[in-house]
Amino acid sequence: MSTDINTLYNSAGRRFLRQEVDWESDDIRLFLMTSDYIFDGAHTIGNDLGPNIVANEIIPSRTTTADSKADAFPIEFAGLTSGRGVESAVVAVWQGSEATSWLLAYYGDVDGFPFTPIGGVYTMIVDEIFGGLFQLGGPPCP
Repeated sequence: MSTDINTLYNSAGRRFLRQEVDWESDDIRLFLMTSDYIFDGAHTIGNDLGPNIVANEIIPSRTTTADSKADAFPIEFAGLTSGRGVESAVVAVWQGSEATSWLLAYYGDVDGFPFTPIGGVYTMIVDEIFGGLFQLGGPPCP
């Protein structure tokens, strides 16, 4: 069962401080997770997520704001037909595979979650009130 929180993984801040992550130019993706994934802030790479990734998609048109928020256009998943329920989402830096990708942020409290894909398109809209997906030095989007 996922946790109803939205937060950064422990290693995310370190990766940004070491300039290992470039939010605007790296391949940053959103992983949709099953209800079997249990959040642990100590997780660092996709392999830590186990067999719980339903799908992943590139987060389009990423930008940063003056107050250190990571923003993006809505993320669209087309043709989700897995039948496995989606209960949370993870933002990760793609490193060639799901297993080796670096984990940045976890979302256990998302409008429209949980859901079971039955085909069609699912769109995750970035929180417009908060103004982004997460903020360095501040909380992730509600």
